[in-house]
Amino acid sequence: MGLYFLSELLNSIDTVWLLVILLIAIALAFVSFAVHRRPVEQVSALSNVDLTPEESQEIRQSFFTATFSVMGHIAKADGHVQASQIALAENVIKDMSLNARQRASAIELFNQGKRANFKLKKQIRRFREECANNRSLYEDFLEIQIKAALADGKIAREEEVILLLIAKVLDISSKQYKQLEVLARVSLGLGDDHSQRFKRAGAKYSQAKSSVPKFNATTNIKDAYVLLGVDVGADEASVKKAYRKLMNQHHPDKLASTGSPEEVLKIASDKTQAIQKAYEQIKRARAW
Repeated sequence: MGLYFLSELLNSIDTVWLLVILLIAIALAFVSFAVHRRPVEQVSALSNVDLTPEESQEIRQSFFTATFSVMGHIAKADGHVQASQIALAENVIKDMSLNARQRASAIELFNQGKRANFKLKKQIRRFREECANNRSLYEDFLEIQIKAALADGKIAREEEVILLLIAKVLDISSKQYKQLEVLARVSLGLGDDHSQRFKRAGAKYSQAKSSVPKFNATTNIKDAYVLLGVDVGADEASVKKAYRKLMNQHHPDKLASTGSPEEVLKIASDKTQAIQKAYEQIKRARAW
C-alpha cells in the first residue's frame, strides 16, 4: 500500500518540480556534511569559548605540569643538567609570574622530569588530551622545550629526539617545528652562531633583559622567512598573507578566548612582536 501511494505521488509531480526537490535535498545534505566535518581547529576554538572554570583550571594545571617536568627531562637528556638550563627554567618561572608556592611546585616537577623512570610519552599524551586540541597552546609548549634544549647553545642529539617525539605526539608539522626553533633561537639571542651566545658547559646563563625576540639588521634574513613560513623568494602578497595569518593565530586576545592559561599570554605577546619584527625586516630588505 505504501509503495503504491508513493508511486502515485511521484507520477503526479511535475518532472521539473521533482528535480527542484532533489537539488534542495542534495544542497541540505552537503551543508550538513560541511558542518559536521568542520576543521579541528575551528571545532576546538568554538568549544573552548564555553569552558567552565573547572575545565580552564584543568588546562592550566596540565600546561604547568607538562612544561616543567618535560623541561627537566630535556635538561637531563644528555646525561647532566647545565647551569644554563636551570637558569632558563627560572626565567620561564619569572615570565609566568609564578608565586613562591608555584615556583616550588615547578622545581619539584623539573626534578621529577630528570628521573630515569619519567614517562615522557604518557605525559605528552595526557597534556594533549587535557588541553582539548588547543593548537596554539601545543606550539607554546614546544617552543619552551626547544628553548630548554638550546639553553647551553646547541641542541644535542638526545634532546632533538625528545623534541621530535613531542612534535609527533602533538601533531606539529616539520614546517611548524622549524618556525618554533627559529623563534626560540632568536629569542635566546643565538642567531646563526650557537656558540657565541653561551659560554662552555657549566658556565652561567647569560640572560637577556627582555624575552622579546630581537629581529634586526644582524639577524639572518632567512630566519625571518622561516618564522613567517614562506619561501625566500615569496612575493609581497604571499608574505603579507602569511604575516596576517600568524598574527591572528597567536594574538593574545584570541588565545584568551580559547582557554589558554594566563601564564602563556605573555609568551604569546612576545611571539606576536617577533612575527611583526620579522615581517618588518623582510619589508626593509625587499624595499616594500
